[in-house]
Amino acid sequence: MNPLEASYRRLLRAYPVEWREERGEELLAVLMEWAPDHQTRPGVRDALDLIWNGLRTRITSASRAVPQTVMTRMSLLSLAGGAAMSAFCLRYGEVPPPYTPTPHMLITIAPFYSLGTVLYVAWLATVGLLATGVVRNARRATKVLVALTGFVGLTSVASRWNIIAAPPLVLMGFMGLLALSALGAPKVMTGSSRAVLGGLAAIFTGSFFPLYAAFWGAPESGGFYFYRSSSLWIVERCGGFIALALAIGGALASLRRPGWLVAAVLAGVPWLGLALTYWWGPSPDLILPGVLVAAAGGLALLVRDGMRAVSRSRVTLR
Repeated sequence: MNPLEASYRRLLRAYPVEWREERGEELLAVLMEWAPDHQTRPGVRDALDLIWNGLRTRITSASRAVPQTVMTRMSLLSLAGGAAMSAFCLRYGEVPPPYTPTPHMLITIAPFYSLGTVLYVAWLATVGLLATGVVRNARRATKVLVALTGFVGLTSVASRWNIIAAPPLVLMGFMGLLALSALGAPKVMTGSSRAVLGGLAAIFTGSFFPLYAAFWGAPESGGFYFYRSSSLWIVERCGGFIALALAIGGALASLRRPGWLVAAVLAGVPWLGLALTYWWGPSPDLILPGVLVAAAGGLALLVRDGMRAVSRSRVTLR
């Protein structure tokens, strides 16, 4: 085996075991055929393409392994949590207009402070329309939320150069995780799903404000100072608490309807991840949660491949 083929085989490990057994040799033959004679290692573009497509294939296969009931419940919890966070930031960060002066002459969208208003209103409108049955295709609605989060996130990056007033990037990353978690929503919302979504949104929103007040108290100013101080305290002090509360509530709900515990734990991942960004102090640090997520994901993939390889070898021996 030449070095180029060995390198390609290592890169193909990004794909699931089943995919490699069915199509791995075929893809390897194509890669070797199109490679120049003098090439000894894959190019950067080919390596990134193989890794990206392999991980995407793994995510797709893993999502299919999760029952749709669990995916639906996780999406409902994520939608309700995003609506509560949106209501909180809209109330204290955007409305009423901040009485403090706008620092650094940032561009605002008066009478609101930032473009975050667009995202918050979209979350609240989406959850309201889904809960009332006006909009039934929840999957399409969550895709709109993902796109809007990306747009506002870009403005958050632009705000670092004092151009546009926008929420902090770490908050937009959290809202993006909630939107991605909600992508498992069904295409057609049933009556029971709408009732559950409405109830969860009411519970989240009704407990969100008192929870924040108990930990920190009512914020005193909106706009810039709200986003740089008050709003971030809730993710530092309450994120882990909310994830734990979701797990406990899911365990209790699973006594009568199995599957809620798994859905609640999965829905609590964004809250726990956001709390970990403040592990070392008050300033957001995305390195630690990123490393933990990457390490946990890589370990899970290795364990999964190892278990499947052992099970297949046992079947072969029989």
